[in-house]
Amino acid sequence: MPSSPIPLDIPPGILLTTSSKGALGRYIDADHIRFRNKKPEKIGGWTKKLNSAVDGLIRGMFGWTSDRGTDLVAGGTHSKFYSISDELQDITPLRSSGTLGTDPFAVVDTETTVTVTHTAHGLDVGAYVSFDGASAGGGITIDGEYQVLTVPDADSYTIEHSAAATSTDATTGGSSVDFEYQINPGKAETVLGLGWGAGGWGEGTWGTPRSITSGIAAELRYWSIVTFGNQLAIHPSGGTVYLWDEPNADARAAAVSNAPSAARSMFITPERMIVMLGTTNPMKMEWCDRDDTTDWTPSVSNTANARTLQSGTKLIAGTVFDTVSLIWSDTSVYLMDFIEGSDFIYRTEVIGRNCGLIAPGAFAVTPIGVVWMSAHDFHIYAGGSVSSVPRTEEIRDFIFGNATTGITGSVNRDKTAKTWADFNIKFREVEFGYVSVDSTDGEPDRTITVSLEDWSWWPGTKTRTAMCHSETPAGDIAMAGTDSYVYLHDVGKDAEGAALEAYVESGIMALAGGAGDMDIEGLEPDFERQSGTVDLTLWTKDRPQSTSELERETFEIAETDDLVDIRMGGRYAGFRFSSNEVGGDFRVGQPAIEAGPAGGARR
Repeated sequence: MPSSPIPLDIPPGILLTTSSKGALGRYIDADHIRFRNKKPEKIGGWTKKLNSAVDGLIRGMFGWTSDRGTDLVAGGTHSKFYSISDELQDITPLRSSGTLGTDPFAVVDTETTVTVTHTAHGLDVGAYVSFDGASAGGGITIDGEYQVLTVPDADSYTIEHSAAATSTDATTGGSSVDFEYQINPGKAETVLGLGWGAGGWGEGTWGTPRSITSGIAAELRYWSIVTFGNQLAIHPSGGTVYLWDEPNADARAAAVSNAPSAARSMFITPERMIVMLGTTNPMKMEWCDRDDTTDWTPSVSNTANARTLQSGTKLIAGTVFDTVSLIWSDTSVYLMDFIEGSDFIYRTEVIGRNCGLIAPGAFAVTPIGVVWMSAHDFHIYAGGSVSSVPRTEEIRDFIFGNATTGITGSVNRDKTAKTWADFNIKFREVEFGYVSVDSTDGEPDRTITVSLEDWSWWPGTKTRTAMCHSETPAGDIAMAGTDSYVYLHDVGKDAEGAALEAYVESGIMALAGGAGDMDIEGLEPDFERQSGTVDLTLWTKDRPQSTSELERETFEIAETDDLVDIRMGGRYAGFRFSSNEVGGDFRVGQPAIEAGPAGGARR
């Protein structure tokens, strides 16, 4: 019997959590691929937005469009906050400024270390300080920005000058040294606090040492960022809230007067009230008056208020969807709804339990709902109740693991605070980035993405710490790299000029239903889009769960090829399409395998 084409009509999405036989006729692996209109295609490439790196790694990123129609990006690290547009602008808030006492510097011959005297300076190691107006001493002039090296005591600290002093001078600088102190840095990593001062007031028992199991986590710094009219509201976890006037290109973001001095996160309600979460205790929320951002004291004449929620151990983040707000704790999600004329101002109602937020940045607001990642699943709120994102059963165990089946999840449970998510407005998909158990540096290295069109899921590899999108479909998709650069994504076909390897791989397919041996004689390519050579790797097996393959071979498919000549046999077969060359690209249509009974007539 002559061979006949077997169409490779495979459903969209990658099936990651089933047996070989259970994955019959499905895609089971991919990288740098997305599914669009039910077909797999290589994603776009990326290029650096700027050739300037930020200080540290961005944890919290936001994109918006200015009144002038310009796409803007902002993001913060553990020590700095930046506006990232045509240039990198440091807009880190100041915690204090003024003039130092007379001759505040001490320098030592041949050394670059400078000791600065300032009573009750309040600085931490790693903080950035700036000086202006100093006179020369010891052959050097202290001027410009420096980073604090050490803090010997409450009244002095050290910095490092760019050049060594040429003589010793214990009192120098003059009487007109102006200073600016940026806010103290946060943690670059979440660490376990065991000693005095670990955790907030009232956490634990006075005088009782902490053990490894009772230590309090000092969380890494994450930035909550949202527009507030023409201004940008920014909040570093553990600190207060600041406003930056972008239209006037203010040099620094300025603190909101009278706002709580510390909180875990911040958001702004549809009624334009700033809400701070986890203020004086981990479950307490406070918000300002509707008409005055500086009024945070509840009274009968304003709409400021405070409330302690109950479901969870700590509030994680909040956001707005449509006309309501969502607030997540580590275990639950609340709906926050404005009640006009009520003494309570807002109603806060638990709408979901066992679906808390795994990290402050692990959610995305989309046109159809809010999608987020908890410690064990992916969830969506589109109005009404909370539900699992459709088709999560296809990838859930791969991400989170399953003790019943013995599957070990790919997420690193010690690094979940670094999980991020955002909406790709160009392709209507939500992408999550997380630290995998295979990460060599403890930074996010894997992604999982879901399409809002058909709820197909696919995995990927990206070394990115944050993501944001423009407000317009034609705007930028920006991501922050683990190399401290910001990249524009879905740009071109390559990874910063280098080849971007992409592949999609099928599970086992039953040839003739697996009823007997078949001869594979060819493959009819069908690429709706192709640039360069696409490699086809084909393998055959006798049984779906056979530990060895019968045959495996790789073929090159040129752009003009209409048939790949193949001579292989077996009951079951699987394939991979891949591209790994500069400018390479492909989008799979509906290829077909030409196969017939083993030993049949050849073409």
